[in-house]
Amino acid sequence: MQFPMGLRVSATSDPSLKDIMLSDAFIPWLKYSLKDVQVTDLGREAALITYTAEALRPPLEGDKNVRFNALCASVWKLDAEAERWLLCFHQQTSFDVM
Repeated sequence: MQFPMGLRVSATSDPSLKDIMLSDAFIPWLKYSLKDVQVTDLGREAALITYTAEALRPPLEGDKNVRFNALCASVWKLDAEAERWLLCFHQQTSFDVM
């Protein structure tokens, strides 16, 4: 995964995605919605999914919830043996709503 602040995270990065999600610094979203979802087939066992995410999370400081908007793209691959889809790559670019 790549994030706008220059952070790259994976199962093998340091810290790993699991480390980050289990840390005290991880703040889950209060709510989110996905809009303009588009799926582009990349063959029978892969797909590119693009969408706009709108989310709200608790404040880091102060008393106002934080709004977050991003354009996102994810590449998924079918693991036929396990009969599940695996996330291969995710990138997001945050933006302000005008």
